[in-house]
Amino acid sequence: MTSVFLSTPFGDDVSEREQWELHYLMVAQACADAGVECVRVDKVNTAGTQIVDLIEQGIRAADVVVADLSAPSANVAYEIGLGRGLGKPVILLVQEACTDAIPFDLRGFPYTKYASRLHIALAVVKPLRAALEAVAASRAEPEPDDVAPEPRAGRWGTPIVNEEVRLNRAVEAAATDGELTRALSDRAHFHFRLHRFADALADLRRLQELELLDGTTAAMLTEAMNRQRYYDDSIATYATLRHDAGLETAQLHANGAYAMNGAGDYDGAIEAAERALLLDPNHIGARKTIEFARNRKQEARAHTGTARLVDLPQEPSDFVDYVRNLIASRWHDRALEVCDAWLEEAPDDVAVLVEKGRALGYLHRRHEAIETFRRASELEPGDADIHYQLGLVLMDAGDQPTAIVEFRRALRLAGDDDARFLSNLGFRLSRCRDNLSAVEAYTRALELDPLDVQTWMNRGFAFNLMRRNREALKDYDEAVALEPRSTKALAERARTLF
Repeated sequence: MTSVFLSTPFGDDVSEREQWELHYLMVAQACADAGVECVRVDKVNTAGTQIVDLIEQGIRAADVVVADLSAPSANVAYEIGLGRGLGKPVILLVQEACTDAIPFDLRGFPYTKYASRLHIALAVVKPLRAALEAVAASRAEPEPDDVAPEPRAGRWGTPIVNEEVRLNRAVEAAATDGELTRALSDRAHFHFRLHRFADALADLRRLQELELLDGTTAAMLTEAMNRQRYYDDSIATYATLRHDAGLETAQLHANGAYAMNGAGDYDGAIEAAERALLLDPNHIGARKTIEFARNRKQEARAHTGTARLVDLPQEPSDFVDYVRNLIASRWHDRALEVCDAWLEEAPDDVAVLVEKGRALGYLHRRHEAIETFRRASELEPGDADIHYQLGLVLMDAGDQPTAIVEFRRALRLAGDDDARFLSNLGFRLSRCRDNLSAVEAYTRALELDPLDVQTWMNRGFAFNLMRRNREALKDYDEAVALEPRSTKALAERARTLF
């Protein structure tokens, strides 16, 4: 049976509880008139179940959530956030005399006003019927003579299901090549949006078999193959589309170059990417592909013994950038090898020592990484990043007390010019349960970047761990003000109020 989850305050005294009970009865009557069941969590008789679990079960099972904002309430804020996070239609109610009680982070949402609790049944009827009709439409089954493939539940809720039903019907109803091309192309775009690359590939292969591909869908076909790492298939398809179908687009060439990189054909990748740049000189993907392929070619020469240290960048800053690119590409062994070669000639190069320590850390050679970072910190004792990197390795090695010491040193040495570094440092300190130092790091980060929602939330969480709930609540309020639709911020705020 269709159901409505009712979210209201419960009242602090007998009089208030009676008023909210009347509220429930009026809404329940309106629901009964509409042929649906009204559920309020305190009316559910499930012995031994936690109230939070009952709330989640009730909202998951409900088709619509009705919430009243006429009085400040932690449970209502939590239930609204949970309902929106689960993709449920949420109807907001408020008594006309109590609109000032609406939390500032919810004032931007539409809400229905009512004069008194005796009038609430009339007020709720219209939005309730509209929500129920939307739910019913999303569940509408295709006609028996026009059955579409069964839609899957999307992570974004009923609008996704509705769109999939429409696209499936369009494909089945296509009567001409033009209609089929449009329908399959639209459905492939839809699958791409949801990262359903196998489904997109099936539709695009069908277009290829029917010889209905154009430049856009041809590029989509090779990209779908690349996303699933079918590089050989993508290269073969790229060649066929170019030579047999005569298709030439910048994105098609860029996708072919990407596949060749994946397959190890770096010369072919550079050639294809250069074709893409001839058609679109601003194609960022093609430029990155060329850079990547050239780096890999250099590494291939190194592994065949034809490259020596003299073949590598000679300027210290260029060399460090080169090593960082190796690490980013997960060539940790090679990064370590070239660092050792460089350090034979310049053993006190702190920047290279730091990159060597990072490479050792990624290779899980923690003891050597710790020694390398200690050597770097002896040479540059005032470098906050070195102490931070050392703390990360110590933390990974399980030496939490020493990691805290290094993180605190990094905090003391850190300048007030890098909000991201300070925020990351706060996160690591909190992970080590040094929440007092974490709060200090977060506070300094927020002074530099007061618009960072995640840092507000992280500091709130640190305050919660210290049982400083009032300060935590203020931070969650700031996070919600910056990102009103953040269900995570709403849920943390509600949990703090509980």
